[in-house]
Amino acid sequence: MVKKLVYIIDDKTYEVEVTFKRIKRLYLTFKDNKFIFRVPYFTSEKSLRKMLDKYARKLLKRTNFIPAYGDDYVYIFGEKEILKKGYNQEIIKEELKESLYKYCLKRLREIEVEMNISSPYKLKIKDVKSKFGSNSKATHTIVIALNMVHFAHPIIDSVIYHELAHHFHFDHSKAFYRTLLTYCPNYYKYRKMCIRRIYR
Repeated sequence: MVKKLVYIIDDKTYEVEVTFKRIKRLYLTFKDNKFIFRVPYFTSEKSLRKMLDKYARKLLKRTNFIPAYGDDYVYIFGEKEILKKGYNQEIIKEELKESLYKYCLKRLREIEVEMNISSPYKLKIKDVKSKFGSNSKATHTIVIALNMVHFAHPIIDSVIYHELAHHFHFDHSKAFYRTLLTYCPNYYKYRKMCIRRIYR
């Protein structure tokens, strides 16, 4: 069951889409310029508006970002590059993928030495939106999201450090973050930049 509401904040009106499900908790996201709820059956509108009052500004701030692509530009490694009119986005994407692979492979090998990892990881670049990177224990492969190509080198490095820290701890425990922060002290700063799409 889906219900539509409107929510006004700072004199701006937003659509609110509420999907009722057989779940225990309320979930709220902001996507495509609307607030999206997944909530348990019989959740009251008052509860929804209370949650919006608490989190709406944070969600809007987090999603107020500069697009990586424009009509005539693209961000590459944190720099705004001007593109010729009528550029082919698919061709650009392949070029970006190749550039990111070359950079990440070089840094992967350097960081493996720095972290005393003796068995080199395979590297893949994938066009995924849900995460910045991943580490597959089964295939000994590091995956870096293609959209990381838009970020400055230290931000990309922070993702590589994160995934290689999983070589020692395959969780997000305190021990994992101790290892990660030993090698990448500015990790939390760079992660915020990834989330907010601050490219440099």
